[in-house]
Amino acid sequence: MKFCKYCGAQLESNSQFCPNCGRKVGHQPSQKLKSHSMTKQRKLLTGIGILIIVFALAGFGWWKYQHPSLQKAVTGSIYQCTISGEIGGKDTDGTMNTYLAFANDGHHLAGTVKKKDIKQFETYDFDTALHKIDYDKLTYSINNKEFTMYDDNSVDSKFNIVKYNRSSVQARLKSSNDSDFNDDKLQFKLTKIGEVK
Repeated sequence: MKFCKYCGAQLESNSQFCPNCGRKVGHQPSQKLKSHSMTKQRKLLTGIGILIIVFALAGFGWWKYQHPSLQKAVTGSIYQCTISGEIGGKDTDGTMNTYLAFANDGHHLAGTVKKKDIKQFETYDFDTALHKIDYDKLTYSINNKEFTMYDDNSVDSKFNIVKYNRSSVQARLKSSNDSDFNDDKLQFKLTKIGEVK
């Protein structure tokens, strides 16, 4: 069934002219074909829309996986900490390294300057490792903006978090009780090198 495109009157299937308005109508696709064509177009657009949503959700999921809360990212991890800036009047130029082990309890922290000692945390549970070697025994609090270390329950150092992901953290010193570390330009880069047992 077809209709006049000028006045909308119903036409015979082989009509060349509209019996209502007299205009030439020639060959027009039937309403059924138009409807079928529009249905295919809608299905295609719906499919494209669903694909866009799926890719957007997958991208967001991947981003969330790479950027969990910083507390979750560091808990149970061992990091090499590279320090850049001036310490005690000398420029370290990224050559000073120390190592940090974050306990699985999300509260205790151990620091050492010896790389070989950090293996203790991969071998023994955290408490045993602490007793085997003389570590700096610290506690910490951390969120996505700030990292604070405590020594004997008083604030030892505070850092502003610059950026982070699952495997690294970049921070800038905010304040410290150590007079050699009172340079707010000191940069700290923590690179994950292992996990606490």
